[in-house]
Amino acid sequence: MRTSVSTINTKPESRQARAVASRILAKVFADQQSLAILMPLDLDLVTDPRERALAQALCYGVMRHYFSLNFILSRLLDKKLKKKDSDVKALILIGLYQLDHMRTPAHAAVSASVESCKDLKKTWAKNLVNAVLRRYQREHDKFPELIADNESANNEHPAWLLENLKDEYPQHWQ
Repeated sequence: MRTSVSTINTKPESRQARAVASRILAKVFADQQSLAILMPLDLDLVTDPRERALAQALCYGVMRHYFSLNFILSRLLDKKLKKKDSDVKALILIGLYQLDHMRTPAHAAVSASVESCKDLKKTWAKNLVNAVLRRYQREHDKFPELIADNESANNEHPAWLLENLKDEYPQHWQ
């Protein structure tokens, strides 16, 4: 059953695009709902076209780079987040995506991600989001090599699919 994102703070100073994107992505991660179905429904709640476009770009970008971003996140967290906090996980992945793949200034990506915790009504997560994103900024140089050594993260596909491709097309799987 689809839940609404209407509880998101819609004040102008809110980080609405990131909050909406993190709610959409959380439903994809935790409930295995379809991004193609969720986005049109939830993005209609965003009135500013620029915020709507940003939310859409963040959703598509995080999904496109999910395996490498999730690999990075797993190395930055001491323990996994609970399933009920999949919106916080999504928010961190959005921050990592902005730091790694968008032209968003680092301070803005971190600040906006931290502030979006308020919009998700998870103020307890502000310190966690800040710590993870700042740690990534400090340690980002080591991740390209680590990603290159992990087939799933390097190819942006699940391990099971890569194994099937190797079995079916041993000479041409890459």
